[in-house]
Amino acid sequence: SAQNSDIYKNFGALKNQWNRDCSLCDYLMYCSGDCIKHRIYGDNPPTKLSWLCSGYKTFFDHTIPTFENLAREFHSRNNMQDKLFLDQKLGRNDTCFCGSGKKYKKCHG
Repeated sequence: SAQNSDIYKNFGALKNQWNRDCSLCDYLMYCSGDCIKHRIYGDNPPTKLSWLCSGYKTFFDHTIPTFENLAREFHSRNNMQDKLFLDQKLGRNDTCFCGSGKKYKKCHG
């Protein structure tokens, strides 16, 4: 199979040979140094920064605060849902606990 070929294995072995700046970057956990195909374009070694790096940083700078707020809200709602289910049982046609005004079965049910 293709996954057992030397070309495939050699390509995969280059993945973690990212640029040293990547090790210092706050976004490494999101991009993992990017796909090697974006680092070895032309005659560049695998340690070259991805040609998408600056775009990723712009995207992450802009979106991560929003994603973090969404995660906090989701966690808060899940805690609210757990508390509500301890206090009462909602029927499928009852109004949803989240305040959307929808029936529970069409919202969080």
